[in-house]
Order: sequence, then structure tokens, then C-alpha cells
Amino acid sequence: MSHQAPGPNETANNPYGQTHGQDPRGQAPQGYHQQGYAPGGYPQGGYGQPPQRPGNGFGVAALVVGIIALLLAWIPVINIGAIVLGVIAVILGILGLRKKFAGKGMSIAGIVLGALAIIGSVIVLIATAAFVGLVEEEIQRTEGQEFSVEYIATVDQGEAQVSYGSAGGSSTESITGEWNEETTVTGFNLLSVTVTGDATAGEQQLGCEIRVNGETVAEETGTSLAACSAPTR
Repeated sequence: MSHQAPGPNETANNPYGQTHGQDPRGQAPQGYHQQGYAPGGYPQGGYGQPPQRPGNGFGVAALVVGIIALLLAWIPVINIGAIVLGVIAVILGILGLRKKFAGKGMSIAGIVLGALAIIGSVIVLIATAAFVGLVEEEIQRTEGQEFSVEYIATVDQGEAQVSYGSAGGSSTESITGEWNEETTVTGFNLLSVTVTGDATAGEQQLGCEIRVNGETVAEETGTSLAACSAPTR
């Protein structure tokens, strides 16, 4: 069936000049609305949110373990465990970097801290081993040798307390003016003398000194405390 153009009467009765089936305001009739599309062919949505980046548990774990490892790295003997923790932190950090769409910052920080913990632990272990070696060498060198030790303490006014001795024992005395004590020790030993002032005597000038075989090996001065220490050598 062919469509016919609207007759004069139909046009006259239709002041908007619209054909049958159209909205008088020039819009499509209700029921024919379609969803709007943004440029690019994607539908427009009122609730669209940017996708959230997934968490990175490996990165967090690497950072925490790396911090603990770095704190323990500077404690002799315990830093052996810090090396293990440092390796774990590096492994966790690498796993965190390989995780797609996750943040990389904490993983990188964990790797760096773990590596620093490993390096620091190795340095401290080497230094500790060298120090122990020197002490053992000194003990062997001085084994059986006798040393003449003189402890010296001074106070310019009033009284003071002096504590002196070695690893084998110590003594305490009250002194005034100049004081000294001579003794003999055998083999490697740690010597010390401490002078403590009297708080009621005003400002005091204190001094201490240790001599081994006539040679001064430690000397110190102070106003409220003077402390000297040295090994036999």
C-alpha cells in the first residue's frame, strides 16, 4: 500500500506541520529513546569510576622485612639472621615487581633495604672477626708476661672517690689531693680507674691516669667525673 501525502485539511489541522507518529516538539515518541553514546562508541554511564589499582602484598611484606633486616644488620652475631631476612626481602620485592597492575614503590624499597641489610651485615661481621682476631693475637702475645701498673688520680679541692682495678677485681677509696696505687698484672688484662667528685664541694677539677711499665696509656680530666681505661700491651 502506498503512502499518500497529507491533504490540505490534515495540514491545516496540524499547526506544527508534523506527520503522524512524531512528537510535536520534534522529538521521537516515547518508547523510542536510545541510550546515548559518547565519542568512540562507548555508552555514557552516571556511575563510571576509574579502576582501582590492586594491592601489592609482596611489596608490603618486602618493605617490612627489609626494615627489620636493616635494623638488625649492625648488631654482631644477630646480624647473621639479618642476612637471611635481607635475602627474603629481596625475593619478596622481586615477586612484587612481577605482579601486574600493582604499585611498585614498596617493592623497590624492600629490595633496596634488603640489599643494604645484607651489605651492612657482611661489613659488621668482617669487622667483628678482625677485632676478635686482634684480641686473640694480643692475648697470645702477652700470655705469661708481667706488667707493672700504676693508677693515678687527682682532685684539686675537697674529697673524691676513686675506683680502680682490672678484669680480675676492683677497689674503691676516698682521696684528697694526689693519689696513686701500684700493682702488677700478668698477661692480657683490661685496666680502669674512675674518679668521682663530691657534689657538695663545689666545682672540682678531677684527673686520672694509667701507666703500664712506666708509659702513660690513658689519661683524662673532668669536673664531676674522670674515667680512664686501657688494656695491657
